[in-house]
Amino acid sequence: MTIAILQPTARDQALARRLLAALEGEAESVEGPLARELPALFQQGRPIVAIAAVGILVRILAPLIKDKHLEPPVLAVAPDGSCVIPVLGGHRGANRLAQRIA
Repeated sequence: MTIAILQPTARDQALARRLLAALEGEAESVEGPLARELPALFQQGRPIVAIAAVGILVRILAPLIKDKHLEPPVLAVAPDGSCVIPVLGGHRGANRLAQRIA
């Protein structure tokens, strides 16, 4: 399944392009508000790399978290690109994906 690079603001475009290049055709950029896009992507089971703080991802996804063995990888990348944190989906490849991005 294609990895969604979620960029909530226009200022995140440069970092999103870098992430797309690093993932070599395995990802696509998704623009839009986190509160709208993140739950939809999560419920589709799409791996998600969000350019956002961990806290906002947790607050948005908390009501949807049910089974750690079924949830897609969700990663947070700092807006300045300084770090990547696997938030959910360690059993489904989040840790490996974080290592690739780092």
